[in-house]
Amino acid sequence: PVRSAPPRSESRPPAEPPVIAAPPVLALAPAPPVEPRPPAARRDGPQVQLVAAGSEAEAMRHWARFAQQSADLAEGHAPTVLLFERPEQAPVWRLRVGGFGGMEEAQRWCGRLRERGLACWVSG
Repeated sequence: PVRSAPPRSESRPPAEPPVIAAPPVLALAPAPPVEPRPPAARRDGPQVQLVAAGSEAEAMRHWARFAQQSADLAEGHAPTVLLFERPEQAPVWRLRVGGFGGMEEAQRWCGRLRERGLACWVSG
């Protein structure tokens, strides 16, 4: 019996993996700049009192002047105006500034005010 040789396989180079195109890179528009906002007035933690005024409006005018003249110190702090009533005396509105990390930070900030000739005291 005659045997035929098995068919010769043709030698082919190994198949190359299919080329997968990378997804297109999307350019994202830059985020709009964030407007700095003063922090919310904090009633917890230490505060520095700047003035005791005869009205809430007077206290806020004092803050506006302070924030304009000492912008470097006002930045990052928010004013709080507290009504203080005393028996048989006119009420006063206390202008206080908060947003301090602790008593030492509030005392340093008040010290910087005093260096500029401004009155203040820390309330904790």
